[in-house]
Amino acid sequence: MADGVLTPTAANRTPIPLERASTAQQVADSLRERLLRGEFAPGSRIPEEDIASDLQVSRNSVREGLQILVSEGLVHRSLHRGAVVSDLDPEELADVYQARRIIEIASLRAAFRSKGTWLTPVVAALEAMATAASAGDVPTLLDADRRFHEAIVAASGSQRIRRFYRNLQTEIRLTRTWHGDREPSPVFFARHKEVVEAIQAGDARQAERLLARIIDAGEARVRTSVQTVAARY
Repeated sequence: MADGVLTPTAANRTPIPLERASTAQQVADSLRERLLRGEFAPGSRIPEEDIASDLQVSRNSVREGLQILVSEGLVHRSLHRGAVVSDLDPEELADVYQARRIIEIASLRAAFRSKGTWLTPVVAALEAMATAASAGDVPTLLDADRRFHEAIVAASGSQRIRRFYRNLQTEIRLTRTWHGDREPSPVFFARHKEVVEAIQAGDARQAERLLARIIDAGEARVRTSVQTVAARY
């Protein structure tokens, strides 16, 4: 002990498996992208043995990677089926969107109180959306949309809020892969442009209202799709 601080000895230090943790994270990253591409349907079992073979890693690394996705809400464990792709029910869907609504609106309010250059990445994302909408490039449009909203949340100045928000967005992206029609690209872009115009005009209340409208519309489209699918069974 030095200066009142307990110094670990060689005997009581805990080894840190850096390479193993890195492998688990790589497995999680690979599986996350496959989930978001729609390779595994909601409610379907994720075959650990096949994933291990595809990625040429151990079953244990796959389990650890899946546990990361469990913590993100993308996967859950079933007693008899193992790892299963999450499928938000209506109550969970409402909870995720409410969390998103609170975070984005609060971040926007914080942004108006700041004097930084927080609007620059928001405008850059909007410009990318305009180009993608004109070209009919939906994947690029959706990527720009993600960056648009993440830039607003970044204006909160909190790394923890940003991490939590990214997890929320990933849950939403997984659900929207299978549920929810998209608005026509020009309409989608126009809604976001209105938010930026309100911000540039210094109208915080209007900017908040328009941002909330985007979130509400997205939730409504997903909810309608989920209810339609549920009615078939």
